[in-house]
Amino acid sequence: MLTGLRPFVRDGIRTTVRARLADGRENRRLAATCESAGPRPEGEFRSVLFVSGSFGAMERYRCANPREQLALAGVRTKLLRGAGPEAIREAGRHDAVVLHRLAYTPDVEAIVEAARRRGAPVLFDIDDLVFDPGLFDRIDALDWMEPAEAALFRQSFAAQRRTLASCDGAIVPTEPLAEAVRALGVRCWVHPNAPSLELLELSREARRDRRVEPGRVVLGYASGSRTHNRDFAEVSPALLQLFAEIPALELHVVGYLDLDAGWEPFRSRVKTLEFVPWQQLPAVLATFDVNLAPLEAGNPFCEAKSELKWLEAAAVGVPTVASPTAPYRAAIRHGETGFLASTTEEWVDALRLLASDPVRRQAVGSAAAERLADRYAPKTLGAELAKTLTALR
Repeated sequence: MLTGLRPFVRDGIRTTVRARLADGRENRRLAATCESAGPRPEGEFRSVLFVSGSFGAMERYRCANPREQLALAGVRTKLLRGAGPEAIREAGRHDAVVLHRLAYTPDVEAIVEAARRRGAPVLFDIDDLVFDPGLFDRIDALDWMEPAEAALFRQSFAAQRRTLASCDGAIVPTEPLAEAVRALGVRCWVHPNAPSLELLELSREARRDRRVEPGRVVLGYASGSRTHNRDFAEVSPALLQLFAEIPALELHVVGYLDLDAGWEPFRSRVKTLEFVPWQQLPAVLATFDVNLAPLEAGNPFCEAKSELKWLEAAAVGVPTVASPTAPYRAAIRHGETGFLASTTEEWVDALRLLASDPVRRQAVGSAAAERLADRYAPKTLGAELAKTLTALR
């Protein structure tokens, strides 16, 4: 039995070592960035502790990227994963503490108390409406969760809400999320999801290396996880209509998506790509001619999601057609930096226009890239976040 466990133990140790080495490299890079930014003005805070209860893209966009942004503003940061003794100790050594998607435990309360003894504000960072138990049944992920997993997920909503109530305020990526937090009587600020410097550089390389293939038009959908079937249903009727009309159309799906029987006549024009690490995503997105960002209409959970799909496609100069949620309406100037569509007819019109006009596709993609550079620059967002945290003190 012990012999059988050895490969798992060995893999676990290797994964831990790799993660710690990567964290060390990142900490050194951010320290150098912070040093080059120069000293902070007198009276302004100088350090922030991030404690993450999440992983993957959520942690990257809400912890790793804001750390880089703050480093560009001359603010030191530290990232810890999970509440525990080290996080409690560190909370008393920083000028502000950010708890990202951290479900409540007694250790969370201890972190908050340690920060308050120092006079440091504690902010809850959340990127989904996972603190409102009333919206639990509106989440697509429940369609494939096991009952026990779903029960634990439901419990996490109440735990997230309790952490939120314990903090001095919250930071969220969208205005609908901010409104939901403020409705609970908690102060809240919007700090948008934004690309890192590395993602921007990888996207520039991918955009430079793009190759146009005459005779086909690729509509791309970066699903990523198994939680987007209801979202894709918003655009599927329009796509089926256009696939019957335009033989050059192809659908490329990154990640998981369950296509219904209506797609059977077009299966040969559908390509499914494996989920890729984020460093490889720009090269994949650059193979799209048009990026799809549908969201389930009338679902508050979806209405609060960020404009991330537009953002990542804009970085490689690919135009997006999106559902008109508040975050996408804020990011997209319809017909200029992308298109918004809420009905099948609107999806058909926007996609038919882009599919038939490569010059328009290029113009809209370029305008989106310019909009991204203007509004989502890491240095600009770092200065804004530093100003918010300073005001909280």
